Amino acid sequence: MSIFASRSQKTIPIPHDPPHTVTIQKLAGRHLYKADQENDFAAQAYVQKMGGAEFRQQLTEALKDKDPGAEIKKVQLDPVNAFDKYVVLKAGLKGWDYTEDDGTSIPVTDEAIEDLEPESVEYIAREILRYTKPSLFMTVEEAKAEQKNG
Repeated sequence: MSIFASRSQKTIPIPHDPPHTVTIQKLAGRHLYKADQENDFAAQAYVQKMGGAEFRQQLTEALKDKDPGAEIKKVQLDPVNAFDKYVVLKAGLKGWDYTEDDGTSIPVTDEAIEDLEPESVEYIAREILRYTKPSLFMTVEEAKAEQKNG
């Protein structure tokens, strides 16, 4: 174990594409912060594109007789939804065993990461975040037990 994120790496299987693997590393604090911040900026930009304060008001009116709480809580409970997945991948995905048809390795580049299909983006981002900050994925009971043991 190291205090340096770049020195904490591991190789994990891709369950939906065996026998392939990827190598991930823990995110440095600034990368975790940037992924959180980019997610917030994207949400704000989306609301602005939809009409800003007027859109918020319309949404509030449309939902006043409904209880969207269960769906909102479900989204909020998944820690991956709090971070920009592509920022997470670009900082935490270090390698893979994928090759071109001629056998040459496909390099991990921003362009290659943006070409990943959604299931892989979700899975790899989740594993990087779980590796970086396991406490995000603990239940309240697990966190209490961990605190008691620590």
